[in-house]
Amino acid sequence: ADSIIRALDQVFQYENSFDVVVIIRGGGAQLDLASFDHYELAYHVAQFPIPVITGIGHDKDETIVDLVAHTKMKTPTAVAEFLISGAEAFEQRLLEVQGYCSTLLSDRLKKENDWLLQAVGSLKQGVRQLIREEEHQFNETAWRLKNSVPAFVQQQEHRFVQYSHRLQLEGLGTIRDQFHFLQKRANDLQVRVQRLLNNRDNSIEQIRQGIRGRLTDKLKLQQNKLSVFAEKIRLFDPFQVLKRGYSLTYHEGKLVRSVQDLTKGDQLVTRLYDGTVKSKLSK
Repeated sequence: ADSIIRALDQVFQYENSFDVVVIIRGGGAQLDLASFDHYELAYHVAQFPIPVITGIGHDKDETIVDLVAHTKMKTPTAVAEFLISGAEAFEQRLLEVQGYCSTLLSDRLKKENDWLLQAVGSLKQGVRQLIREEEHQFNETAWRLKNSVPAFVQQQEHRFVQYSHRLQLEGLGTIRDQFHFLQKRANDLQVRVQRLLNNRDNSIEQIRQGIRGRLTDKLKLQQNKLSVFAEKIRLFDPFQVLKRGYSLTYHEGKLVRSVQDLTKGDQLVTRLYDGTVKSKLSK
């Protein structure tokens, strides 16, 4: 009992490195199993922070340690079968979850990609429509100005002819005054027309810059989403499981699931994170 307690104390010092503690012993006389009825040993097993599995003696044998253990199995062989079947069930569950996650992420990526393509198409169509409307309005304004300026100039020329006749009668001084006035009006009109055209150009350019900025932000957002989904897929990659310290052992190209499938002298290949190791079974 004391040697088992010392072993438990050693395990307790490194409890983060262990998943389970197994206490097993083959069958024998009842006196040989008396140490497993020891009070201090049973106390340590009952208080132990890591699950303790027992497999002591034959089917009919039952000790105090069996009663206080986390899980009691009938024999050491039953303990081995229990651990192997549990590990296989856990591995199968991981594979199922991995397949489900891969399918879910693939469907989500496809939906997001379809939505992104649709959004880009809608933005392109909206931009083209907005540009057409602005160009149409600009052309209409330019046409109005083009038609109104000659009419105004013609009207002013007509008035200028009338004034010329009058000024011929009133004197050269009045002619000069009216000429300067008309020239100033013409210059003012030209400046106003040029200013109006410049404002239209600036307005169209601002609209284009705003649309380009919104489209760029939208594309960056979708790229960030795709990066997040790619990182999730990477975390579920079986290669990352090997990177955390797990390994796979093969015999003749087949995955080894039980020691009962092997015999002495078999050639084994163990796959690790950064390569493979070949070994020969000696025991």
